[in-house]
Amino acid sequence: MAANPISGLPTYVDTETGPQENGTEGSVSVTEQKIILSSSDGETTFPLSAVADIRVGHVPDILGPVPSEKVPVTIAFSSDSTLSVALIANQEAVAEKFALRLIKEILDGTTIRVKHPARVGDSDPKSSFEQGVVSVYPDRLHFDTGQDAQIETDNVRGFKQTRKTVQGAQKPLVAIDFVRDGTLFRSLLQAHDPQITSVLGRFLQYT
Repeated sequence: MAANPISGLPTYVDTETGPQENGTEGSVSVTEQKIILSSSDGETTFPLSAVADIRVGHVPDILGPVPSEKVPVTIAFSSDSTLSVALIANQEAVAEKFALRLIKEILDGTTIRVKHPARVGDSDPKSSFEQGVVSVYPDRLHFDTGQDAQIETDNVRGFKQTRKTVQGAQKPLVAIDFVRDGTLFRSLLQAHDPQITSVLGRFLQYT
C-alpha cells in the first residue's frame, strides 16, 4: 500500500447510497483498507476490496450533474450484494491524480500470475505463468517474479481484457502489447478476481 494515504481531500461528493438528492461539497479519505466520503449530508464508507471499477470523466445517469469546472471520478463498488456508485469531482489534475492513487492502493501488493512474455513478434516462446506481486509506479508495472518482470507504460501499444484457457479452465486475463528495443511483445496477466483485472485495465488506460 502507499505510504501516505489520502486524508480529507476537499472535493465534490455524490453517492447513489447517500441521503442527498444531488452532490455537495465534502471530502474523501483513502486508507489502506477503506474509502470514506464525507459531507454535511452524511458519510459513505466502503472497503477497497469492494471497488469493482474506477472511471475518470464519466457520470452515470443515476447521479446528478457535476459542476462544469470539475472532472468526475466514478467508483463502482459492491454493497450488500448489489453494485453501488460513488462519485467525486475536482480539478482535472487532482481528479486524475486521485484516480491513479486509488488504483495504486488497490493493486500494490496484490499477487497475480504473469506470463511475460507470452509472445515476441510473431512467435510464441515457451514461457509459462509465474506468480508475482504487483508494484505500481507512475511509469510502469513491476512484477516480483523469478525474472523480475516489468512493463513501462510509455511502451504500451494496446491492451485488452480477454479470457483464455489456463490449466484447463477459462480465466479472465489482461493481454498487454508493448514495444521494447523495436520488438513487439505481449504479456498476459491473470488476477485472482475480476476486480483486479478491471483495475489493471484502468491503470493502463489512464497512464
